[in-house]
Amino acid sequence: MYSKLKLFKAIANETRLKIVLILLQEKHCVCQLQKLLHMS
Repeated sequence: MYSKLKLFKAIANETRLKIVLILLQEKHCVCQLQKLLHMS
């Protein structure tokens, strides 16, 4: 139960959820994630 709670807390953040969804589709390096998420 505790591990599920930690998971839901982690993906409650919009950016983290986007990262998870992107990585579920295919592998990306950090620099690619930065570009996809428009982050510096």
